[in-house]
Amino acid sequence: MAEPRSDAAATAPTPPLGRQQEEPPGADALVEHLKAQFGDRLTADQLREIREQIARRLSSATLREHALANHDEPGFLFRVYRGAD
Repeated sequence: MAEPRSDAAATAPTPPLGRQQEEPPGADALVEHLKAQFGDRLTADQLREIREQIARRLSSATLREHALANHDEPGFLFRVYRGAD
């Protein structure tokens, strides 16, 4: 039998579909560095926003790691419209 969920788990927001569940490696280290350097001037909300932005940028960097050749194109089929048949 499944254990009942706690109130915190029941109210926790679920991430939108297609978003990664975990932060990319290195995000915590970058945030901790910024916190050590500028922590006295940043609020908790600002640090949370910085963490989200860093995670977004690091996760999008994985897309850039996939090398495309010059002839790679999106998968679509082009057909000239010649009027109604």
